[in-house]
Amino acid sequence: MIRLQNSHRDYSSSLDLSKEFSPGGRSVADHPIEAKSMAETSFGSGADRSTKAESILVSNMLAAISVSDTIRTSLGPRGMDKMITGTSRETTITNDGATILSELTVMHPCAKMLVEMSHAQDVEAGDGTTSVVVIAGALLSAAHRLVQKGLHPNVVSRSFGVAISKAEDILKNMSLPVDLSSRDMLVQSCVTSLSSKMVSANAKHLAELSVDAVLAIKEDSPLPNADLKRIKVIKQLGAPVDSCELIQGLALSRRVSTVNKGPTHMDNAKVALIQFCISPPKTDMDVTVVVGDAEEMRRTIEQERRYIIDICKKVKESGANVLLVQKSILRDAIDQMGRFYLAKLGVMVVEDIERDEVDFICRALHCLPFASVDHLVQAKVSEPHRFGYCERVEQVQSSSSSSYVKFTGVKNADQTDGKVVSLLCCGPNSLMLEETDRSIHDSLCVARALVKKRALLPGGGAAETELSVQLNALARSLSAENSKDAHPDGLDPIGVRAFAEALEQVPLTLAENAGLNPIQMMTQLRAKHAQTKSEDGKDLTPEELFANKHYGVNIRTNSIGNMVESKVVQPLLVTLSAVTLATETVRQILRIDDIVAAK
Repeated sequence: MIRLQNSHRDYSSSLDLSKEFSPGGRSVADHPIEAKSMAETSFGSGADRSTKAESILVSNMLAAISVSDTIRTSLGPRGMDKMITGTSRETTITNDGATILSELTVMHPCAKMLVEMSHAQDVEAGDGTTSVVVIAGALLSAAHRLVQKGLHPNVVSRSFGVAISKAEDILKNMSLPVDLSSRDMLVQSCVTSLSSKMVSANAKHLAELSVDAVLAIKEDSPLPNADLKRIKVIKQLGAPVDSCELIQGLALSRRVSTVNKGPTHMDNAKVALIQFCISPPKTDMDVTVVVGDAEEMRRTIEQERRYIIDICKKVKESGANVLLVQKSILRDAIDQMGRFYLAKLGVMVVEDIERDEVDFICRALHCLPFASVDHLVQAKVSEPHRFGYCERVEQVQSSSSSSYVKFTGVKNADQTDGKVVSLLCCGPNSLMLEETDRSIHDSLCVARALVKKRALLPGGGAAETELSVQLNALARSLSAENSKDAHPDGLDPIGVRAFAEALEQVPLTLAENAGLNPIQMMTQLRAKHAQTKSEDGKDLTPEELFANKHYGVNIRTNSIGNMVESKVVQPLLVTLSAVTLATETVRQILRIDDIVAAK
């Protein structure tokens, strides 16, 4: 029996505990073991403690469900966007689950658990941040119905654990192996993750850039992985999204000093990354120096000028013709006089290098920073490896308002311990630029997920539907009287069945957000996944049975279809992580029976 609730748009099947899994169609009350277990595991109505625990549990579940309902409409390629406005008057438009939840003001502790769960999904898989919250909300709704009908939360939690223990094997059995040499499969997986974004028109271009970037930095030992810290995303405002490009090497969103017509490009560059200041020194204490007459003023300025000239001459003496200057919090890292004399000596200056960029730059250019000007001069002979060497360094104007510094032809760029790439992220306005940046991050994470766990699953809710069908079969087997895997109280099948029905919320929500008939889509999907015979009554071949597992909601044709043939695929790690995280979070909420205020 399907129940349609307009208030929360919950299409989950209602559970009638009186006749579920009873041998011969008998009610639970007619079965002595089940009736006894139900009585022992119910909360009871007489004890104040049980009443309080039940009240708190229900409050916790409803608070978490409300968070899920908030972002349900953002799931899928036809999901709605959310406009987020804050006290800073900045507006963000996105349908990314992790971004929406991070901007929400959430007060209830259990609602915050769903926000943290979405963040954990973002860290682990990078995609599926909305799906994991939708699954958790559906599981909580199912658990809420079971608790209201008398099952103890521990029984519900235990049965959910039985279901999730079988989920990984089911997902692996329906997955498709991925060869990293097959670039097209990787690109299609990234395109699927970008299809629901505002940049979906440029999904293929961004997916190709992401795949090439991850394959360039992947590592196969000790474990397959791709460290995304080796990919530097450079934001450029004012350029169209299709101007995004992959740079094999280093790029910095910094401007080159043009004081005294300083050089903006340099061939055969010798790069020095300095952490000392090219500006007049200051006293350790905040003091005021009073100059009495013009002669003292002239001598002070002359001393400062000679101090700066001495440093600039030593920089030139070291042979460095490109200078990367790290920011300083004590005084100006380089002043106007230093820029003037370095330009006169033909040294290209790139300023305002952030502290957290130093490690990436050193890895990219195979150089080391210099803490003093004397060390810089000595390194010319004793430590030449501390410098970086490039064929060309130039400032590139990406738009009328943005530019970046590009390093090409880096020496020893193919070393595996220092392989880095830069990805140019462009957007015509600030809203589009931020959304493009978030979309590129999701695409990079999808490619990384395929490097870590090299298997693909069909999209469109096909994986969740297959899980539901298989877990329903598991529930029927556990309800058999001679089942060896069932718990003695005989209540596990009820929770497993509720778990299976909750997973159907994903394809239901995809269909609903696309404006389709969700009940009709779900009915067709169930029939397709459970089909074992053809229309003429013959048994289906193993290949046909395997193909039926890949049927999901096809938004392009407004019907169900084989998602692998439609090239709508996603990494196994994304779905497996989402289902696992959602289940563990729900089980944790079910074990909370009180909220105690700390001192």
